Parts: sequence; structure tokens; C-alpha cells
Amino acid sequence: NKFRFDNMQENQYLCAKKTMETNCINISITCYVSVDTHSFDTMMHCKKQEPEKDSRPFEDAAYEAIEKLSKKRKPKTIENHMTALRSFLRFRHDLRVCDIDRNTIEAYEYWLANKEHEVCPNTSSAYMRSLRVQLEHINPDADYKAMFKKVFTGNEKTRKRALTEENVHKVITAKTVLEQHPSLLFWHEMFIFQVLAQGMPFVDLAFLKKSQVKDGHIEYRRSKSRQPVCVKLMQPMQDIISRYSTEDSPYLLPILTTTNPTEAYCQYRSKLSVYNQALKRIAKMTGINNLSSYMPRHTWASIAYALNIALAAITKCMGHTNSNTTQIYLSEINNTRCDEACQLVADELFKGVRMVYPTPAHPLKGEGSCCACQ
Repeated sequence: NKFRFDNMQENQYLCAKKTMETNCINISITCYVSVDTHSFDTMMHCKKQEPEKDSRPFEDAAYEAIEKLSKKRKPKTIENHMTALRSFLRFRHDLRVCDIDRNTIEAYEYWLANKEHEVCPNTSSAYMRSLRVQLEHINPDADYKAMFKKVFTGNEKTRKRALTEENVHKVITAKTVLEQHPSLLFWHEMFIFQVLAQGMPFVDLAFLKKSQVKDGHIEYRRSKSRQPVCVKLMQPMQDIISRYSTEDSPYLLPILTTTNPTEAYCQYRSKLSVYNQALKRIAKMTGINNLSSYMPRHTWASIAYALNIALAAITKCMGHTNSNTTQIYLSEINNTRCDEACQLVADELFKGVRMVYPTPAHPLKGEGSCCACQ
């Protein structure tokens, strides 16, 4: 009763049925055929099987994905994934994997931008990229590009965090004021050490070992890029090491106290927080708008460039893999250089020339203006 054929010979029907059952080719029947499509697909087993929906709680699936990622990614990357996941779970903690779609992602971006939560565009972008990686590891066969197509996943240019030379001098001379605050004095000297050490990142400073000091230089590999960096050990740096180094520790400076990798990393994260809090207090005491653990890096690059040190040399000193990364640190300096160049060209062109312009006549005078205007 599933098919009704009009004016079809029996042998034609049997032939057509056999062809459909083998599902080899699509047949074309010139006669009128009335078909119950759903029943036909069920009978012929031709209906394409849809993938089963993943009904697991997203929270459980995401933690499982991050655990797998932890075996092949750096601790900092895993920490970023955890931060992004915690943020998303504050947005919606009750979702299943199959519930997440483009509308969910776009609603999450709007939620992040809301004044109550208000994160900057680059932070929102980082959360989105991390969330996409987690989903791709939860379901490797799915394509999530369309889901994230309308949300921001790029990098917005931000205000650079370099200190002016004047503010660097303020920090250096603040030592006399900070002698009454021993805990702040230590972090103040770590900041100075970072600047002198070619803007050495705090993570590399914390993990420096005495064995890395060779022939008046500090030799290390950047934790981020694994690029080798060689820093000349200048006298102010040597003085800081002499004041704080302890004989029973393998570390050059007493920031970490354990050599266990996991414990040391946790300790580093804790000390980084303490360091940044101390720098905020130092900034307030010295009248500087803000200080952070990453400012020495921008500061060293900017001052080196202002002193006409070649870009290639700055790139090597900072352990960057290419000069494009270094240019990010120097964009504000480039703008200043452009302003200075424009001024120099103008001064050269108009040197000794005094430009005097006559007072312009009234634009409507004598051109059909009314008597009152005249």
C-alpha cells in the first residue's frame, strides 16, 4: 500500500523495485508515481544517518578536553583555557554540548561587553579563541568556524606600556624613599633589574639559575619563544645579585624557593601577583600613573630605539623570532619619529622665510550682499 502505480506493466515494477533496493542508481520513471517519502526511506534504508547529538554537560566535556590538552600544551596555555572556561560557566553553566550554537556564542560576547562584567576586546577575543579550541577537542569532526564567524577573535591595538625616560629616573631615584619599606625595596630592585636585563620577562627572571651566569653574561632561553638570549651583566645588576642571592639556592634571585616544576610554577604565579601589587604602591609613591611587571620590556625596547639602536639588534636582544613582534613594542615611537621628521622637513623648507598672509577680504563683499552687510 506504500506505492500506487498507474499504467505500469508488472515487469517494469519488478525491475524498478530491484534497482531501488540495491541503491545503486537513481531511476527515472516516466509514469506518474505517488510515493510516501518517509516510508520509502525507511523501507529502502537510504535515509542519511544524522550524527548523534552530544548531550553531555558542556562543563564536564570541557574539563576533559583541557585535561587532554595539558599533556601537550604549556602550563600558561592551560591556565588561559581554565580562565576562559570559568568565564563561560559564569555566563551559562547549565548547557549541554549540543546546546551551544552561534546564538549562544554571540550572546556570550554581548555578556562579556556588558558593563557589569566589561572585559576589554582583546580579553573577550582570547576567551572566544580558547572556547573554540575546547569545542574542537570535544568534537573533532565538527566545523566551528561558522559558529564564531561574527564574534571578534582578533587582536586590537592597545596603548603601549613603555615608561618615559623621566619616569624611569623617578623609579630609580625612589630607592631612598623605599628604604623604609624593605618589601617594596626588593620588588623595586627587581624592576630595575628587568629594565637593565634588556626587558627580561618576569617569568624568566624568576627561574634564572646561578649556572646561567657565564663570563660576565646571563645566558637563558625565553620561556615563550625558546629563543636564546644573552645579557651583559652590568655593575648595577651585579650589585642587586650580591645583595639578595643566597648560597643554598640554585636560583640567581630569591623569588622562588622550590625546584619542583609544578610547585615552582604555582609559586611564580603567586609572586607575580605580589610583584604587581607592590609596583602599584611604588607608582603611587613616585607619582607615576602606573607600573606593571611587563613595562620594563616595552621601556627597554622604546629607549633603545630612541637611541638609534638598529631594529635587528633590538629584536635579538629581546628574544623575538622576527622583527614584526618588535615593531609592536615600537609603534608609538614610530609615530613620534614621524612627527619629528615632518617638523624637520618643514623647518628645512621654510628656513629663513617669514610667511606673512594678508587679512582675507569678506567673502561676500561686493558680491550681491545686502546694504546692511556693506
